[in-house]
Amino acid sequence: MEYDPSSEGSIEAYRATCKDSESIYAQCAKCCGLSEAEYWILLMLHEGVDTQSGISEQLFISKQTVNSACKQLIKKGLVHLETLEHNLRTKKIVFTEAGTAFVEEHISSVDRIEEAVWNMMPAEERMMLIHLTRKYNRLMKAELQQYRKTK
Repeated sequence: MEYDPSSEGSIEAYRATCKDSESIYAQCAKCCGLSEAEYWILLMLHEGVDTQSGISEQLFISKQTVNSACKQLIKKGLVHLETLEHNLRTKKIVFTEAGTAFVEEHISSVDRIEEAVWNMMPAEERMMLIHLTRKYNRLMKAELQQYRKTK
């Protein structure tokens, strides 16, 4: 699609920007040899979220999708499941030795790239981006909540 400067302030331009961001993160997963779900699960696990239900809630993806991706990560030898002592129904996702090495080599590398790119922007722009994104999200949530009440 050709760039149209007259559409710069439109919702379509914002949607295109969001889709471009999603595409970039899909490329991150691909660079690591992972599906998007596998990539995000490893990232969440690296950040300390270690149950399938916790990951599902954080990523807003179905438990079935998380379960399927976890099975693939187990097949790849990157994680295994352990039963929690206090809750035998819930399993904790744990990195294998190979998984820890994989995360350090791939996920952490992407994280460093992301951090470097973030720091290429002046602090004021970074704060503005966060502020405006949060504002948009807050307004959308409120409008969606209002919409649901009318249905």
